[in-house]
Amino acid sequence: DPNGNVEADGSVGNRRSSTARAPHSSSIQDFFAVREGALQKAAEQCRPVLLERIDGELRGIWLLTEIDHWDAEKERLLFLTENSLISLKYDFITLKLLDYTRYPLKQFTQIIIGELKYPEKSLMP
Repeated sequence: DPNGNVEADGSVGNRRSSTARAPHSSSIQDFFAVREGALQKAAEQCRPVLLERIDGELRGIWLLTEIDHWDAEKERLLFLTENSLISLKYDFITLKLLDYTRYPLKQFTQIIIGELKYPEKSLMP
């Protein structure tokens, strides 16, 4: 789908999702991840990080944009498995996995779903 959601087998998902915000100073074509097949290729390249005995079966793959406190955007792949959430730092320009972090699902106590909202006032412009 346009948000980059794919099923574990690489097919496009039928999940409901919302866009938190549109890119502010660039168009969607400026992102390397939207190139045809880029997400599927990245997901396939990153599959070796999955450890079946720890993670279990892969349930879904998402491409997210992480926005840091300086308002810089970074793309992250997320792998959701039966037992883990794996955040992968993947460089869509050089097509390389740079880093990843595994989070056991048992450590999460709640999930909050909603739109990302900026505060009305901030120290940053």
